[in-house]
Amino acid sequence: MGEYALLRLQGMGSVKGTVPFLGEQFILVLLGNLLGDALMLLFAEPAVVILVNGVVLTAYGIGIIMAYWRMGRKSVMGLLAVSQ
Repeated sequence: MGEYALLRLQGMGSVKGTVPFLGEQFILVLLGNLLGDALMLLFAEPAVVILVNGVVLTAYGIGIIMAYWRMGRKSVMGLLAVSQ
């Protein structure tokens, strides 16, 4: 949260500051899913793997967007106070 507050202090808007964080989070989740898929294919059918990926990515996407939306609504000073 501190990095986000620093970006906001440098003049980046809430949307422009949020996009790099969402991108980073999505890449990490995608890599984790691909690793999990490789392991799951040893034990489950491909249709089950696709269904599980869809559920996980949807739930994670909703959660991360809501978290950053709430963070974007706070003032920069509020974000810095929370990160301490």
